Amino acid sequence: MAEAPRTLPVAMRSLKLSLEQLREIRTEVARQILDGLPRRDGLIRALPTFLPPPPEDLAGRAAAVDFGGTSLRAAVVRLDANRNYEIEAGPRSRRLDSRKPDEDLFSWQAGALEGLTGDELPLGYCFSYPARVLPDGDAVLLGWTKEIDYPEAVGKRVGKLLRNAVRNRGGKISGAVVLNDTVAALLGGSWKWGEAGGRDSFIGMVVGTGFNLAAFFPVSTLGEKTAGWDRESRVMAVNLEAGNLYPPHLSPWDDELDAGRPDAGRQRMEKAVSGKYLPELAAFILGKDLCPEIPLLTDLGRWAEEYRDRRGETARRLLERAGGLAAAALAGLGDALGLEGEIRVIAEGSVINKSQFYRRETLTNLDRLTAGEGERSLRLLKLDDANLVGAAAAALL
Repeated sequence: MAEAPRTLPVAMRSLKLSLEQLREIRTEVARQILDGLPRRDGLIRALPTFLPPPPEDLAGRAAAVDFGGTSLRAAVVRLDANRNYEIEAGPRSRRLDSRKPDEDLFSWQAGALEGLTGDELPLGYCFSYPARVLPDGDAVLLGWTKEIDYPEAVGKRVGKLLRNAVRNRGGKISGAVVLNDTVAALLGGSWKWGEAGGRDSFIGMVVGTGFNLAAFFPVSTLGEKTAGWDRESRVMAVNLEAGNLYPPHLSPWDDELDAGRPDAGRQRMEKAVSGKYLPELAAFILGKDLCPEIPLLTDLGRWAEEYRDRRGETARRLLERAGGLAAAALAGLGDALGLEGEIRVIAEGSVINKSQFYRRETLTNLDRLTAGEGERSLRLLKLDDANLVGAAAAALL
């Protein structure tokens, strides 16, 4: 491994990405995605979801549960044929720290739906933990993250566990479809804004604590991973698990910090662009004299906008680079999709939607990367309640 630079000016130069470097990252992202689509052991896992694009006339009522991090929301959502939605009941919010020590985790989640559903409804379960989606719409939990430890559920169908918990509490659920937040953003945006014949021209992106991308790919590109798919749709939503992309031109600072982590070598894109890791990288570069504690992401944004010292310079360079990397990942995914015209990106997550500096840099670099490409463009959109709307759409498919 190359030795990391020990002076801040050198570190600043190593964090600056030229347009040519961003183009190289874009090309490499497209290559890694295309390589991972048919493989089970690729850098990009490209997990099939067995969910087609929502049809233009998709409508109905569904229960929706959004469980990610340590928080949960539950609601009843109505989608109408004009592609308007209404939160009919809820959303009801809960945090895990309010759960009784001896309370079953899935019963605790089901309790958020109690009194909301009334009639028997299908359930969309936005479950943002590692899980293998099955052709029938359920998903097997592979393991917990985010400091949750409920080992009894590992290896089991989480949709079934939640459905049974709802029924045990007297609720009425006709079935459960499981998806993660990135796929929910993709489905929600496609349902809301997709035109007939163009409903696969969407990307779901989450930049918050972590980073991920999802898109609709031809079923034929996924090889044996789609065994059991019996629908006529030529495309399905694919959860890329894009945080594990490995972009070129990361700095020696990235390499040195990553080498000391228990998951060294993994999630290299996520560690360079997401809200969990950017503050740690800033503290590592600045050192304890200048940064005795790991800052918040909001601190980085404030430093970048207001400070003209080393903290401000470091924050600006990191956020500028993160926006460039996110833009290159989006452009590379657009290349892998091979679509023309406008590709709409449903952008979810606190970082991309609340950090104005980060969002501005992402948009600026998207413009730089796609300049001169004629009709092709990428446009960032935000859908309120995207996880609940996407979960409801999945339940009604």
